[in-house]
Amino acid sequence: MRPAEKGTSPLFPLIVLVLTTIGARQFGILFDVEYLFAWRNALAVGLSVMLLFTASAHFFQPRRNALIEMVPWALGARECG
Repeated sequence: MRPAEKGTSPLFPLIVLVLTTIGARQFGILFDVEYLFAWRNALAVGLSVMLLFTASAHFFQPRRNALIEMVPWALGARECG
């Protein structure tokens, strides 16, 4: 297992999930958005944001190159570009 890159934390997606869920709930209360009154719906928003955040690692540098390097040559890995 590679050590975390400088300035990153392996718990960062969890932090994004928690903060976004709490933020969505507060947004619902402050601006009277009935959908976000329930914790379950605020958690759905938080989970969506967390998944978009973690998916961004597949498309943006520098993590994209690290993900490409993990693919075995037998499966058709390409050189990082």
